[in-house]
Amino acid sequence: MSEQIIKTLKEIKDKCGEDIFNDINRFKGAIRDILPGSEREIKRIRKRLIETAEIGAYNSLKQAAAKNEMQLECSQLVTVLCDEGIDAVVAQDVIQSFAALFTPEDIFIQQPEPSDTKQPQQFTDPRDGKVYRTVKIGNQVWMAENLNFDCPRSKCYKNIEKYGRLYDWETANKVCPPGWHLPDYEEWQTLVDFAGGNEVAGKKLKVKNSWDWNGNGTDEFGFSALSKSNWWSASECNSILAFTRGIYSNHDEALCSLGNKSELLSVRCLQDYLKPIYKKQLQQFTDPRDGKVYRTAKIGNQVWMAENLNFDCPGSWCYENNPENAEKYGRLYDWDTAKKVCPPGWHLPSKEEWQTLVDFAGGNEIAGKKLKAENGWGDDQGRSGDGTDYFGFSALPGGIGGSDGCFYDDVGTCGHWWSAEENKGSSSYAYFHWLLYKGVGVFRHDKRKSYLLSVRYIRD
Repeated sequence: MSEQIIKTLKEIKDKCGEDIFNDINRFKGAIRDILPGSEREIKRIRKRLIETAEIGAYNSLKQAAAKNEMQLECSQLVTVLCDEGIDAVVAQDVIQSFAALFTPEDIFIQQPEPSDTKQPQQFTDPRDGKVYRTVKIGNQVWMAENLNFDCPRSKCYKNIEKYGRLYDWETANKVCPPGWHLPDYEEWQTLVDFAGGNEVAGKKLKVKNSWDWNGNGTDEFGFSALSKSNWWSASECNSILAFTRGIYSNHDEALCSLGNKSELLSVRCLQDYLKPIYKKQLQQFTDPRDGKVYRTAKIGNQVWMAENLNFDCPGSWCYENNPENAEKYGRLYDWDTAKKVCPPGWHLPSKEEWQTLVDFAGGNEIAGKKLKAENGWGDDQGRSGDGTDYFGFSALPGGIGGSDGCFYDDVGTCGHWWSAEENKGSSSYAYFHWLLYKGVGVFRHDKRKSYLLSVRYIRD
């Protein structure tokens, strides 16, 4: 069965592109086209492929491949399928086949533990005795109702017994009962990915009735999102805004957006669990041209310089012509120079290589927090703009300069790094990625090649 499934999946991916794995209706159609027939075995294979696609296996394995966590993810996905009543051998076969899209190696899949049929379906808040339904979705345990804990800076909008109370962001971060917490951006995304991705997850998370404009859902996992649902996440964007997750009547998406922290939104609490600790993989590299030593960081399958380049050459400048700035932030380079002055064995990263890094760090919306150094970034209205340096990338804000001798974006506020691609629409422009002190996102734009930006190289 495995060889046939692998062949089928590869044909679907080659003909339709990888986005088809996030569109279940298209995926079903493609399977019928590539595996026609009404034989019992063919129908069984089609059914298993659809069930596996519906739990978001493709995206989960793609992310696991980038993090070198394929074995763990395969075992977890097999457990999910077994919990849904699929035979363990069949589940392993199907997941192995999906994994073959990302690695030629056979993945050892640990036998799933038997499901705990005594998993509690209710939780009593010890503070006020209110009882909440709970639901296990993938490896997460969520409250299946909005929080309804009466406290300062919370308000009622309408039927609080049904819809819960509304909270500002500061209160939302503190209001979950013991053993529970406000989910952050990545925890919300884990739920959404498990439910099929941003484009379709809303339909599966909505209740089956009470939504306006025929916007009811399937409540496939028992999450039971009620009409006009908009919840806080624990992740902030800056001193004013924080990330939210919303589901609405007129579409099936589960949207990530930003809300002012003073707004009043619903809260869904997530049960506490032991988070894995990422072990930084740091080494050193000596530039043979001048003897300078740079820290390096292995992040996913990539090895990056963990410092900005500081190689003195024509086409490079110190910010404000001050050598002390170069010692801390590296030198600034025009694009043509940045392409040429990489040490042996290193190169200027492409847009795609930058995006691989950003995706590994959580996506464009929040990756900046993990990539920024732990100090050196300016404050945003009294709130530090520093990051967590989760992977050891240690991004620093080296400013930006022009070939006319002027310097902009003060050191300490912005970091800009060239990528290897020029803008095909205008050959005098090239792309760069940048971080800002008062945000957590990673942004991409283009500038004239004559501008002076920082440089990070990636190992060949």
